[in-house]
Amino acid sequence: MGKRVVAVVFSGGYPKTEIETEMVAIHKQMVLDKIETMKQVPELAEVLLVTSHEDLIEPARQLGARVCQDNPTVSFSFGSRLYEVTREYADDAIIYTGGVAGPLLSVSDWQWVASTLLAQEVAVMVNNPVSADIVGYTPGSLLTSIQLPSRDNFLGYLLKEAGAPRIMMPNVAQVNFDIDTPTDILILSLQKNLGFRTRKALDDWGQNTERLLKAQKTFQEKGAEIFLAGRIGAPLIAYLNANFKVRLRLISEERGMKALGREDSGEVRSLLALLLKGMSIEEFFIFLAETSSAAFIDTRVLFAHWQGISAADRYYSDLGLIDKIQNKKVKQFTEATLVAGIPVILGGHSLVSGGLRLLTEPLLEQTPTIPVLPGQM
Repeated sequence: MGKRVVAVVFSGGYPKTEIETEMVAIHKQMVLDKIETMKQVPELAEVLLVTSHEDLIEPARQLGARVCQDNPTVSFSFGSRLYEVTREYADDAIIYTGGVAGPLLSVSDWQWVASTLLAQEVAVMVNNPVSADIVGYTPGSLLTSIQLPSRDNFLGYLLKEAGAPRIMMPNVAQVNFDIDTPTDILILSLQKNLGFRTRKALDDWGQNTERLLKAQKTFQEKGAEIFLAGRIGAPLIAYLNANFKVRLRLISEERGMKALGREDSGEVRSLLALLLKGMSIEEFFIFLAETSSAAFIDTRVLFAHWQGISAADRYYSDLGLIDKIQNKKVKQFTEATLVAGIPVILGGHSLVSGGLRLLTEPLLEQTPTIPVLPGQM
């Protein structure tokens, strides 16, 4: 038997709050749509689902996936679990993906990923050089050459540092877009060609996209000034400058803060936090409204600097649901965005990477000046 390609999809976690439960319900439908898509890829010999969600097991099996159920009594470590479920595929190529990573990737996209890996003897493929949530590698035994990471973000980087030649996936929106926050889900809801399960779950959720659409329209205004803050990479800046007649004001900071362990160790330092220390939050947004037409803020850097912000407060802040936010500083910050006089969109890393691209690409009169996956050409 020759080398095969095996896709491994992780989907787990135990939601503790109302908003987390709502998001996980949507995530589950996205996972099933992803499995259905992957099962249509001829180059994928097998699709494995690794999950803690009991209600995903039978639907995933009906779609043809092999299911590995997590044991809730065993402490979860990503790297150890990945090794455990893939060690029988030591001679094969592995595609790891988080359950909600790359939700817009098509059959032809996954076919290109699988075919590219099949053509390599030794390689690692990633969708982000530092903090990847789609990682392909060959052979599967490469995993034994690294110290197994506790989180998925660092897997691709470690394999590359261990000597595997790196292949970067094309830097396009559908590759870099991940679902980590409610804002990501709202952006996803505006997209076409979603799986029917995902579309129904989004329609049932029914959150308001009005602010998002107002912010989107500012990119059609010649000379509009757009404020960006957070983990912003050069490719996004190049894309916006190439395709829109807007001016950018930006603070780019703390890229890779999760993968490098800076968030866990409390080392995150934010320039935006320093600005808010020198003036009140309200004064900052008054100034922002005077200098910008719209703002997109990856608040996870700011919140990591402040420390101790719960996941629920982060999510409710994204949605502007101030009555549900417990942390006083987060509530004050969020309330100020709602009365700023300009649309202020809050979210995580995906907002200021693939999310902003997905939001703006429908405004373009022609194909964006960025590469596309070879499978789409």
